[in-house]
This record gives sequence, structure tokens and C-alpha cells, in this order.
Amino acid sequence: MNLFMIAKSNIRKNRSVSFALVILIIIATILLYIGISVISDMSTLIDDRNTELNGSDYLVTSPREFSEQIIDVLYKTDKVEQLEVENSILRDSAQFRNITMKEKSQTMGLILLDADEKRDMSKLNIIDEGIEKLPNSIILPYFLKTSNGYQTGDEILITCGVESNEYIIYGFAEDVLFAVPSNFSYYKCFVFHDKFKELYENEMEAVKIDMIKAKLTPDTDITLFGTELIKSFNQSDKIDTARISLVDYPSMKAGVSTFVIILMAIIIVFSLIIMLITLTIMRFAIITHIEESIKNIGSMEALGYTGRQLMYANVIQFIMITLLATGIGFVIAFACTGAVANAVSSSIGLRWIGGINIAAILISMLVILISVTLIAYMVSKKIRRISPVVALRNGIDTHNFKKNHFPLARTPWNVNVVAGLKSLVQSTKQNITVFIVVALMSFVTVFSFAINYNFNTDDTAFIKLIGTEKTDIAVVYTSKDADKVFTEISQMEHVRKTVKYSDNERIITFRDKEFTPSISVCDDFSQLEVKTITDGRYPIHDNEIALSSLVLETLDAKLGDVVTLKGKEQDQEFIIVGITQQINNLGRKASITEEGMKRLEPEFIPFQIFVYLDNEGDILTVKGSIEDRYKDLELVVINIMEIFSSTQASFNNAIILVCVSCIIITLCIITIITYMLIKIKLLKEKISIGISKAIGYTTRQLISQVIVSFSPVCIFGALVGSLMAMYLVNPALASMLSISGIRNCDLIVSPTLIITTFASIALFSVLLTAIVSLRIRKITPLQLFE
Repeated sequence: MNLFMIAKSNIRKNRSVSFALVILIIIATILLYIGISVISDMSTLIDDRNTELNGSDYLVTSPREFSEQIIDVLYKTDKVEQLEVENSILRDSAQFRNITMKEKSQTMGLILLDADEKRDMSKLNIIDEGIEKLPNSIILPYFLKTSNGYQTGDEILITCGVESNEYIIYGFAEDVLFAVPSNFSYYKCFVFHDKFKELYENEMEAVKIDMIKAKLTPDTDITLFGTELIKSFNQSDKIDTARISLVDYPSMKAGVSTFVIILMAIIIVFSLIIMLITLTIMRFAIITHIEESIKNIGSMEALGYTGRQLMYANVIQFIMITLLATGIGFVIAFACTGAVANAVSSSIGLRWIGGINIAAILISMLVILISVTLIAYMVSKKIRRISPVVALRNGIDTHNFKKNHFPLARTPWNVNVVAGLKSLVQSTKQNITVFIVVALMSFVTVFSFAINYNFNTDDTAFIKLIGTEKTDIAVVYTSKDADKVFTEISQMEHVRKTVKYSDNERIITFRDKEFTPSISVCDDFSQLEVKTITDGRYPIHDNEIALSSLVLETLDAKLGDVVTLKGKEQDQEFIIVGITQQINNLGRKASITEEGMKRLEPEFIPFQIFVYLDNEGDILTVKGSIEDRYKDLELVVINIMEIFSSTQASFNNAIILVCVSCIIITLCIITIITYMLIKIKLLKEKISIGISKAIGYTTRQLISQVIVSFSPVCIFGALVGSLMAMYLVNPALASMLSISGIRNCDLIVSPTLIITTFASIALFSVLLTAIVSLRIRKITPLQLFE
């Protein structure tokens, strides 16, 4: 009981330190709990939602002419437990504009289905259902509600080509496979039967797509099933694999959660940095407390208290602070559940209803409590080495023979500056604490600004990471005369160049391992403007292939190895000449030339070209010209630039929120620490300051001494932290994205950003030091006699 009384007394004596530690631990607790709870709930949330909707394990979107053959192949696998086919209208490019919100139009792919269709799989559960069904009612993906703020009853305009239709939002729906546009660049929408029938009958055959949904037997390896399915499709003469799309639940689940998990990982890392700062400050506070209270410690030891007991009292003090702070932190975190749920829902396109996560509470509590207890115990062990005799001598055990680097009596320099430098040199432990804190905070600030800059201002590096080609327009045409049409388009006005670029699915084998990545087929990779090669080069000859780092690791292959690709008639060997990396397709990517693809499939005809224009402002003009010129053909023109902008915009708010939060917390931490350390310094030097005033020093001079003794460390810490960020931001981000096979990043960390961050934090620290140092005005020589 006596130990608790001593601990409570210590807390009262060091109220400012205790308050600062409580604030820091509260912040760390909130961030750590939110990060852990969201990550731990993510997998369960997605699985539960998919089970609730009876979502399909595998989805094949196919033109109607291939449906029967695809269904036959599916049933022949003996792995299909349930199968369902649904008619749909699929548009690769459509413009969405919320008229009610006066929103600027956004471009995205559109999948339109019949809301009245009876379906057992991927059920339609309407969220925020409207009161009245109108002939032009539409059900939109839940993502548009959470991310864009759409509401039931809003009027929306959807334009496909030259045809526009106005709809009234009747509600919203969820589907894991189509949850976010970054995962699958389509909005899955529903209209009621009469409207769907009218649209379906008037559409051209090319956009009438069958959605073939399959539920597999519980013991089926979905990835292996997909590999076997692709093998069967490639061997079939009746199925054109270039015109079908395969989607499996595990891949889409990973795609839905990846972005949020990365953000939560950043938050967790930031919370751990705050904890590191807290422990550093705590260590300094304990040492300072021991030095200030050394006579009291000696007196208590003389009265019969052992050094071990006093040490444990010190540890209990910080355990009490931690328990109080974590308790408050958890309460605040629970109160923020609604805001966190909205942020997560807007990122994953599914309802995330946050609750109290017991596992996250226990993990957060243990991490923080164990860290604090361990540091408090290790540093407080110094008390056991203090004897009553040494304590009564104020800790002087031996003489001090250290050199005086700044003798005030003989200095030719300004006395105030020299006195400040003298104090700076003597405050080694404080300097280390301030340096570590400011350096870490500077690093976090640069990291946050760099992420925001590379995502929202200059997105070149992020586009390279994602691995999506940033072209202006894409034209899709699956006909035997495609080459002729593509050549004509390349010669049109305002067209700078065109590149034939198609995607395919092929099985790659190496020794006893096999993998099924998405294979990019290009006539000339050197013409692409987004280069994803990290080692080697893109394929040039028909027997060369480039693989992503994730595929290489899976196959346990390396540059120069020979892999085998499954062909329609016979297998072909390819030499690995390059390594790529990209988040797109979850990092499962391979690249071969058009001639290489013809080795696998002699009748292969490229079905898509990328069109690059002289000016981005010509997109609508060229798109309209292509559509008018080939209006009699079943040709699809996609505004890639708008789709990319719309997809990117969906993550802007989350990126900005995380970055702004990191910066605000950084400034708060620097403020708390500067205030606390300077206050401790003034208390320790109260007698010295009083004497200085008595012999003639003014308050202004004494404040300048404090600034000189404190600011150099802040400035140096800001400089080191900013420079560290220049070299460590990209490795840190690469480690976070390693799940997608990312090995290195090339974010732009400009010298201007480094200089601005350094100057801002340094100036902020100096001004803050000056403001806090104004407390010197309250210290008078008269107080020395009180």
C-alpha cells in the first residue's frame, strides 16, 4: 500500500510529465486499436458479407455465343456445386452524373442487371430502400453511397455513347466481386424488369453478356480450379478466351481489402512511433526525477525503504498512468467507431459496422503496458545503486573532471549565446530525447506529404506502382478485321500513336510448379508510357517473357530461366528476360509479345488498342469521331483517362485524411514535448535563473539563452529526420506493399518538400521554445528566499 502512496505522490509532483505521457499514450492507444481492429475484422467482414449474399466462388462473364460451352466445361470439372446464369448488359465505358448533387460526371464501366430476376447466388439485398418503385428506378453499388455521398431519391444521369437515361436512385446493393472500382472497373447496377427488357432488346449483341456464377464444392482449391478451367478454355476451339473474363472470390477479396490494410498498417506504424517517443520521454522523465529527488530517495532509504521498493514504486507510477491513459484511449476509440466505419466502408464498398474488438483491446493493452513496464523497470534500476551517503551529497560520488568547453569568464562572444551553448552541452539526456522525437516526427511529416503529393498532385510514381497504362482512349474490337480498323484509327487526326495491348490468361509452368497470371500481350512494349520493369527488359522476341516478382517467387524462378506456357495446340518455352512489379491484378502479371502469343494461339488477333492523343483535351472529340465512323460495328471506345481519374478519386479522401491526421498529431506531439521539457528545465534551473536576474540579466536575455540551449537540437533533429525520409520513404512503402510483390518504390520526394518540412518544423520548434520560455518572467529573485 505504501508503494502505491509513493507512486501517487510522484505523479502529483510531476503533473506536467504525467499529463504529457497520458496524452501520448491516449493517441497511441486510439491509433493502435483502430489499426488492429480494422485489420483483424476485415477478413471476417468480407467473408460474412459474401456468405450473407451467397456470393459466387467463381464468375465468368461471356458473350452469349460461348455460354453453353462454358457451362459444359464447368460441369465437367465435377467441382461445381451450384450454377446460375444471368443476362446482363455490359458497357466498358459509361458516364455517371448525380444531377441532384450537381456532380461532375465520372466515367466507369457499367454492368446492368434485372432487379426482378430470381437469383439464389449473389442475392440482391437493397440498402436504404426507396418507398416507391418507378419505371426509371435504379439500384446502385453501395460504394457510391459511402464514397460519393449518393442518397436514395437522387436523380442520376447515365450516358453510354450517345444514349442517355435519367434514373431515380431506389437504393444500394453490395457485392464483394464488384465492391470497389479499383478492383473491377465496373459499377454493378440494377433496374426493374420492364426497363431492363427495353434496354436489353435495344442493345447491340456485343454488350449482351451472360454472367455465369458458380459455387464450388467446399474442398475445392479455387486457385487450382481456375488454372484447370483456363486450361480447358484454351483447349476449346469454340471459346474465344480473349472475349471472356474470369473472376474468383479470393482474388477479389484480397483486392477489396488491400488498400485499407495498407492504410491501417501506416496507422499502426505511426502509433508505434508515438509509443517509441513516449518511451523515450518516459526514460528522460525517470532519470530527471531520480536526479531531482535524490535527497528524498536517500532519506527514505535511511528510514528503512529498500532501493528495490522505491524502484517498484516508480514502476507502479507509470503503470497507473498507462492504465488510465489506455482506458481513456479505448473509450475515445469506441466513440470514433462511427467515423472509422464510414471511412472503411467508403474504401471497401461494403458495410463495416464497427464494434468492440476484444482481441484488439488485449493486443493494444499488452503492447503498450509491457513496453512501458519494461522501460520503467530498466531505467528505475538506477535507484538501487543510490546509497544514502551519495544521495545526501546530492548524487556527487566523485569529482567532475570534464572539460569546460564554454568558459563564461574568458569568452570573447556574446555571453547569452555562450551560456545557452553551455547549457546545451550539459543537457545530454534531454538533447537525445528531443533529437529522437523531432527526427521521427520530421520523418512522419515528410512521409505523409510525399504520399499525398504522389497520389493527388503528381501521380506518375503511383501509376507505375499500380501498373496501369495511362493512355487517353482504349478501343476494343473483337473481329477478324480488327487489324485494319486499328490501323485506320492510328491515322486519324489528333492521334499521336497507338499500341496494341490485350490481356489473356495462360498457365505458366516451371519444373514442378505452375501459376496462372494475367498475361499482357503487346506489339511493342517500348511504346508504353508506364514502365513496370525493375530488372532486365521487356520482351522483344517471340520466345521471351517478363514476369512479375510475385510470379517469379511463386514459381521459384529467376532471370534467364526457361518457363513453359500452355498453348492451344502445343506448349511453348519462353526465356525470362525481365522482372516487373505492379499492384494491378494483385501483382500476378506476365508479359509477352504479339508474335509470342501467336506461337501459343496461331489464330490470335489483338482485340484492343491504346490510343494516345496530341492533347488530352481532344479525348471527347476523338472518341466521338471513332464512334461515328464505326457506328455500324460492334466496337467499344473507352475513355481511360476519365475511368482512371474516377477510380483514383475514390481514394483521395482516405489518403488526405490519413496524411492530415499524421501531420496534426506530429505538431501536437512536438508541442507537448517542447512544453514539458522546457518546463522541467526551468524548474531544475529555477535557482540559477533567479540568481541570474539578481545580478542583472533581463528576462529577454534569459529567454534567448533557453532558445540557444534548446533550438539547435530541434533544428538538427528536423534536418536528420527530413534527410532520413529522403532515403527511407520508398523502402518503407515497399515493405508495406510487399504483399503485392512490390520490391521497390520510386515516389517523388522532392528537395523542396525536404527543405519545406525541415524549415517548418525547425521554425515551429524555435517559436514554441520562445513562447514556453516566457514562463521565465514569473521567476523572481525574491522566490529564492520563500
